[in-house]
Amino acid sequence: MRIVERGVVNSGEAGGPRAVATFPSITRLSDGDLLVAYRVGSTKDSDDETIEIRRSSDEGRSWNDPVQPFSSTLSGRCGSLKVAYVTQLEGRRVVASALWVDRGAFPGKPLFNEETEGCLPMEILIAESEDLGRSGHHGGSYRCHRRSARLV
Repeated sequence: MRIVERGVVNSGEAGGPRAVATFPSITRLSDGDLLVAYRVGSTKDSDDETIEIRRSSDEGRSWNDPVQPFSSTLSGRCGSLKVAYVTQLEGRRVVASALWVDRGAFPGKPLFNEETEGCLPMEILIAESEDLGRSGHHGGSYRCHRRSARLV
């Protein structure tokens, strides 16, 4: 393999909720577009972290404005979104899976507890789009589903 181009998908905005961007993943869709998902937040592990998705129709030379297909509130409890992966299934169906961290369970605590070596409660969310993520806010109209499996 060799690098054929380089570019920037998201530039951090110092001092704000988009200061740190981590955990990028990229998917090429059947129409040639690229979708990239990544996590943004004020620090690397923060209560305000969320997932953004951007689209490029020109091989990654430019990217649309970010969209946030997942809510960080689940069943009335505040949380944060740590990482997401986007996959195209059959036809024009796209799914994104994300890791939601329950920040309301232990307010103000970090994701990892060094003393107990445990983590905050987590759940997997699945968002679906039936149109390659094209409708709504340039990134997609996603229906979000909560999976019952809990990671502790």
